[in-house]
Amino acid sequence: MKILVTAKRVEDPESKIKVKADGSGIVQEGLKYKINPFDEIAVEEALRLSAKHGGEVVVASIGTKDVQEQLRHALAMGAVDTLLISEGLRKKRVTIKCPQCNWQGQLTVDKEEDARCPACPTVTPTIESSADFVDALYDDAEKVGTRVELLSVDSEEGETLMKAFGGIAAILRYGIGGQ
Repeated sequence: MKILVTAKRVEDPESKIKVKADGSGIVQEGLKYKINPFDEIAVEEALRLSAKHGGEVVVASIGTKDVQEQLRHALAMGAVDTLLISEGLRKKRVTIKCPQCNWQGQLTVDKEEDARCPACPTVTPTIESSADFVDALYDDAEKVGTRVELLSVDSEEGETLMKAFGGIAAILRYGIGGQ
């Protein structure tokens, strides 16, 4: 038995959410995201059913390029079965440190000079390391036994992956015994 559960990316309720001055939405800078708590409950229930009756739980999430942090987190946990990457994805993964607020972390940017501290966007941070984003994903995938499929932008699938999903998607796995 296979159980499919969808997981949506939502604003972390622990984040400080600010409304834009014109009331048109929320301020995105510095906002953290997580998997919808109701979807987490669904995953837990699917895992319980799978453990009781045998089978596998598959979690699927679709989104824009902004979902990449959740995908990288799932990859690090070993939850990604197959990582789909567009060959047109040309980004850098940089580790930065902000000289003003001392924030340290990793960001994915188009160019190194685009790197900015989430808390101090006007300050130019110190870049401590930089790597090709696709190479970094391949390395992360290899560590946890995840397959990587590189799709050409010349194919219909590759073009769709790049345009609709920002060049990256994942098929997640949560296997619990059984077939």
